[in-house]
Amino acid sequence: MFVFVFACAGCGAELTVPLSPAALPPHAHQKYGNGLQLGVLMEAGTFAVDPDGAPGSVVLAPGDVRGTRLLPERAAGSCCGLDGAEGPNMACATCGLPVASRIDDCSLWQAVWLAPGAVRPVLVDDTAAPPATCGPGLPVPDAGADIVLVPVHPQTGETWTPDAAAHPVPLPFGVWRWLAFPRPHLTLPASGGLPDGVLRDDPPAPRPRSLFRADPGVFRHALARLPAARSPWFREISENLAQYVRAGLF
Repeated sequence: MFVFVFACAGCGAELTVPLSPAALPPHAHQKYGNGLQLGVLMEAGTFAVDPDGAPGSVVLAPGDVRGTRLLPERAAGSCCGLDGAEGPNMACATCGLPVASRIDDCSLWQAVWLAPGAVRPVLVDDTAAPPATCGPGLPVPDAGADIVLVPVHPQTGETWTPDAAAHPVPLPFGVWRWLAFPRPHLTLPASGGLPDGVLRDDPPAPRPRSLFRADPGVFRHALARLPAARSPWFREISENLAQYVRAGLF
């Protein structure tokens, strides 16, 4: 597994802990609710590249950042925290170059987005280790099925390929697992607590309150990235998304 640290492009100071690449979560740019504090977008020790952003758009967990300081003059306009609307709000502690945007405002996933051009990746380990497999563990679908929902590997972004004639429809691993192996909603906290020495100050991700529904913004973003996005029949779906929202599909 390739492991990188990100360094300041100005002075070379290391700005992160060693990180492994992972697939960008599909909800990375999602806004959820009003006034809600969402959890951390990326798992600790990982980073992801935004394929639709500017070249070099990289996101990681806030706890994996080192050697930086906040820029208070770029924190205006947010509601309950930082939203990065005024540009990079974190600077290299060594040379002062703005290098990243800390996001922790309400309704946004907590993350740090590195500023393209202000940082550079430095390879620290290139040990070839295969990622963990992500097979569904379910029976092969019926021969008459037209489509089959399959998971996308959370680290590599690769789609699991079933041994079936049905057309595979990829889903984010978390969504697929929730549909394939639903867990009962716990009305009370589970017994026990965090292990000794483990501290946590971020809120957990909100639990679903109903059956799975696609987020309109994430759905529209996914539509725009498909090859058929410019087809007339396909544009009709995107342009009339509001009526599908009213119908309760989202």
